[in-house]
Amino acid sequence: MAVDLGQIIPPLVRAKVDFILIGGMAAILHGSARVTFDVDLVYSRAHKNIERLAAALAVHGPSLRDPPLNLHSRGTPRRSAAA
Repeated sequence: MAVDLGQIIPPLVRAKVDFILIGGMAAILHGSARVTFDVDLVYSRAHKNIERLAAALAVHGPSLRDPPLNLHSRGTPRRSAAA
């Protein structure tokens, strides 16, 4: 399944999420011929930033593998079973 960065990145920017795109998608944006379909992000783990990240991506049903234990707010992603 191909990922449309146009559906992922703009909501993060509008929500003022502190993040960077890494991995294959970042390489493709820099001209690599690599083929990938996943999106890898690194984000600030500051409490407010994680809340903004969760709110911006809520429509996609994200889960965090290792969220801070003190992150308790409406719309906060659940812990992933992979954690």
